[in-house]
Amino acid sequence: MVSISLRIKGEKIVAEGDISALKKRGFGDESNGDFLLNPYEALYLMEERGIPIKRGKKALSSFDFMKLAQRAMEGFDILYLAYRDLRKRGYVVRDARPHAHFKVYERGKKPGKAVARYWLMVSGEHDVFCPRKIMEYIISAYNARKLPIYALIDDEGDVVYYGLGVKSPRGPFSKPKNDNEQPIPARIQPTRVVCPIERSYHLHESRFFGKPCGNTLILSHHEALYLKECGIIDLFSPKSNRKVGEEYLRRVARKYDKMFEHKYRVYRDLTNRGLILKTGLKYGTHFRAYDEHPDIAHARYLVHTLIINECEEWFKISRAVRLAHGVRKEILLAIVHGRGIKYIFAKRLRP
Repeated sequence: MVSISLRIKGEKIVAEGDISALKKRGFGDESNGDFLLNPYEALYLMEERGIPIKRGKKALSSFDFMKLAQRAMEGFDILYLAYRDLRKRGYVVRDARPHAHFKVYERGKKPGKAVARYWLMVSGEHDVFCPRKIMEYIISAYNARKLPIYALIDDEGDVVYYGLGVKSPRGPFSKPKNDNEQPIPARIQPTRVVCPIERSYHLHESRFFGKPCGNTLILSHHEALYLKECGIIDLFSPKSNRKVGEEYLRRVARKYDKMFEHKYRVYRDLTNRGLILKTGLKYGTHFRAYDEHPDIAHARYLVHTLIINECEEWFKISRAVRLAHGVRKEILLAIVHGRGIKYIFAKRLRP
């Protein structure tokens, strides 16, 4: 490709010379008699193929060109790292704004002879994970019949790729029933609720609610509120021993968990979908979810609750995905919004 040079003309980057090799490799576009390259392509060809970039009579260094590109395009340095990484792996990568940062073709495919299979969004290590934007990106990609991918660039310039998508988790378990004629008495404690084991053990045996401990069944606040809503237990205050309602338990739970109401919406929804949910503390997340009985199978999902308009640091999402993969589970991000809950999955990809 040494017979080619690139020249900056106003806001355009024009390839001059024998451009057939560039076309063959999926670079550039023809426009009004010129063969134009975008800044990612130009810098890549300069760094990887030694093709010079000129501005007037001056040949620019890669450092000089990077400064020009950064002034013209916010975040160019981060975006270029993702572009370069995929190009070196053999993918043709083209600009896809405003829908995504890039569209990516399968290996061996290129524009004009195939359609792009993937959309790619790129963020740096210190950017935030915004549930609403991620959800909108996934839906837009699906509507365009693309597979949504996210690239996260760390401070050392390494790239981690995540495949994203919508999930509709389901399990085989039906709603719990009370084998007793009367609701089971349940006493509220600061961080749990306890029931007499002789009247409540069937709840543990059939749907794995609570944990037997001596002559009691210990329920989490989520489990107790769900069973109360189902009419299976009656709640009693810890001191006066008087019967109380659901709101009393909610107030107690909120003292210890500011996210309780959001997490409970997720707990109730997934339990109604036929899954068994237990605490996810040992895995550093909110819940672990089973689509088979816990006595015979491991949890399928780790569930993390997010609020649609509240952003998280990306490292928390990265940690959750990596941990789930390490223990052979799927991470399920439950995005709580005004009308309901959307579930998305995120998994590491190796392009």
